[in-house]
Amino acid sequence: MCDACKIWDSAIDATLYAPNNADAFGKMQYGIKTVEEWGEVPYFIEGGYFHVIKEYKHKCPKCKGIMRKANEEEYKRLACPKCGEINDMIDEIRWD
Repeated sequence: MCDACKIWDSAIDATLYAPNNADAFGKMQYGIKTVEEWGEVPYFIEGGYFHVIKEYKHKCPKCKGIMRKANEEEYKRLACPKCGEINDMIDEIRWD
């Protein structure tokens, strides 16, 4: 969300992370092998194993200011980017 423009956008967080201790992380068990044996970890593992190298700052497409992640309550009430109508999201999914 952009606090200045009050618009929102959807984007991937491209923040770069590195292991705190690469040697220890490589020896960590990951399924039937260690991370080192697999050669990679296909997703981010929480729990203090990584630190931020470069934080991704999403820029507003309108004013070029820095956007922030919407909290859960804000996410439920996002306005339509075309007509401006407020989304009245509820906590259930209706398939029909």
